[in-house]
Amino acid sequence: MASDQEKARAKRNRERDRLLKMLPKDAMRVQVRDVNGKVKNRLIGDVEDYDTIQTKKDGTPIFMRGSPGRRPVLDMTKAASPVIAKLVQQKEEQLRDDELIKAVRETPESEDVLQQVLTGLAEEAASIGFERKKAERENKETSKLSVRRVQTLKAIVDTWLKRKEQLISTTIDMDSPGYHVLLGHVLETFRGAMVDSKISEDMIQVVFARFSKRVDSEEWKNEAKNRMRRNV
Repeated sequence: MASDQEKARAKRNRERDRLLKMLPKDAMRVQVRDVNGKVKNRLIGDVEDYDTIQTKKDGTPIFMRGSPGRRPVLDMTKAASPVIAKLVQQKEEQLRDDELIKAVRETPESEDVLQQVLTGLAEEAASIGFERKKAERENKETSKLSVRRVQTLKAIVDTWLKRKEQLISTTIDMDSPGYHVLLGHVLETFRGAMVDSKISEDMIQVVFARFSKRVDSEEWKNEAKNRMRRNV
């Protein structure tokens, strides 16, 4: 007879296969959350057993189109000079490696986009702050730099609030069917651990009765929601 873990693994594999079958033929990568909770864009064939495929609001998987192969080489003969050609190449390389551009192009639905925007704004604010201090040391006008920094800091606050709302919206909905399925799986695993520990069935029944009473209370649910909110 299959254990609870084997059943859970089989269920997870069925769900993964179902989502992979929904991908169009030209899909190259699919967005997953790995075992450490990090969001990654994996090649279709590299999806691992413990990866959780990320989906849009309509339940379809988040994916990236494209075909494998090298990026086209820039035609440097059209540049006005070797110096300009080198600058163009450096710009293309920087744009290719920019994390924000990657996030927007590959997974525009992902929360990573807003995170990258927040990072970019913070870097810009730091850069403006550096320029302002430099101007002060050189006894130059700093008002324009101050205005730019204030505007950037305001944009950071606005973006941070949106990111906070985004994170809160991803916390567990304790009234959803998915939560009850998850809780049921946890309870099954807990029961299995108690059985493995040679705890009597009578004692297991007592523990589960008291546990269920606590979990079903509104006080416990409210406290759980508050703790989730405090940690995002």
